[in-house]
Amino acid sequence: DLGVVVRAASADSEMLEVMGINTSRLFMWVFALGSALAALGGVVAGPLLTVYPGMGVGIIIEAFVVLVLGGLGSLRGAIMAAALVGQVQALGAAVISEYALGIVFAMMAAILLLRPRGLLGQGRLD
Repeated sequence: DLGVVVRAASADSEMLEVMGINTSRLFMWVFALGSALAALGGVVAGPLLTVYPGMGVGIIIEAFVVLVLGGLGSLRGAIMAAALVGQVQALGAAVISEYALGIVFAMMAAILLLRPRGLLGQGRLD
């Protein structure tokens, strides 16, 4: 139910205010939860990777590719896209290491030409 309330608040916050839900407090808690999860991700990734100020750039690029391939709003598509991107990156790093990220982008372009809404065809284009 919380996910439905958050989506409704992002779409029409005035209507939720009328229904008695404090949207400013809701947005504050969602932001706090997102920040806490980002901090947890940094703490988990810190010992495994070299820590430097721009370390999130590579992850953001890969997350964007997964989001676009999976389709906006499709959790199953994002999971499938994450598995596919991981496999293609691993294979690309093993075969042609200097072009591994380029192979991922070429795969993204090919899939988007064939299925512009994402892998499962459930993503939103609006």
